[in-house]
Amino acid sequence: MNANDLPQDIRLWLLAAGKDTGVLEQDVPLPMAHDAIKRGLVREASGDWVLTVQGRNAIDKLLSKLPMSRRVGQPLT
Repeated sequence: MNANDLPQDIRLWLLAAGKDTGVLEQDVPLPMAHDAIKRGLVREASGDWVLTVQGRNAIDKLLSKLPMSRRVGQPLT
């Protein structure tokens, strides 16, 4: 997949969030243009951003609109 095909804020999230936990490092900005994903991010007491189930679902829905060969982690064909 060419990461440039995704909006920059989503690309930053995908590159920075833990795959299994969805935890973001503190210096990663919130997605600014995608309200569903913004609502799915919460800040823990430690200051880390954490993706909620709703946020993960919003990301999955966004990625499901891409052709299979262009999804994150999929080889280009």
